[in-house]
Amino acid sequence: WISFSEKEGLWMLKSTGGHAVKSCHAGPTPEGAWEGGLEVKPERQSPSPIAMLAFPCPECDLNFYRTGGAGSIDIANGLTFPALLTAPGLIFLETDAGERIPAIHKRRLGAGITIIYSHGNAEDLGLILDTIDELAVLLEGKANILAYEYVGYSLSRLEGFAPSEQGCYRSIDAAWRYLTKDLALPARDVVLFGRSIGTGPTVELASRDEASGCAGVVLQCPIASAGRAVFSSDSKILWAAQAM
Repeated sequence: WISFSEKEGLWMLKSTGGHAVKSCHAGPTPEGAWEGGLEVKPERQSPSPIAMLAFPCPECDLNFYRTGGAGSIDIANGLTFPALLTAPGLIFLETDAGERIPAIHKRRLGAGITIIYSHGNAEDLGLILDTIDELAVLLEGKANILAYEYVGYSLSRLEGFAPSEQGCYRSIDAAWRYLTKDLALPARDVVLFGRSIGTGPTVELASRDEASGCAGVVLQCPIASAGRAVFSSDSKILWAAQAM
């Protein structure tokens, strides 16, 4: 995949074999000249008409995720804002389709529970950093928080991926694997929290045997009317809203 390397200050293309190729520039997109005479041209996934209605993701540029929206004058005056790429606890997860998504893992000393937080629609991980921080303070010493991004949102969108219902499911799967496989947390120590559109992937995961023993499921503001308009009758996102 192609991603921006803060360490190198350049775009990087990494192959599955570990080989890396660098861009010849640090522009806002990877488009342009690369090492070895390569040239990158944009070719983004196109969301379906239904996905465009269901997943109106924010369209922030790379600079926003690097600076939090701080301009050159702000930076010169030492004024900074929370930014996704410099946020404490930033990690990257990979879906089973090879898509890379950012996540924020807030760990707290003495916390026995970890919350998988699925954010709402018309927002992304870079826009809710304050919300994640506030939740972490509120649950200090009680719970860790893993807030993950959906495929096609924030940095994933800049890498050319489009949002979709199945992409949301692959994203929460990656978060679940990270906790239960990579960190070996038992399901009983994980709470699933979904807000708005995030109730869909939350319910989809909770309905599976592997997550049936989780510590709890929290659904905040599920929307039934919007779900009926854009999802099929067997959609887990619609099911979550109707169940309330």
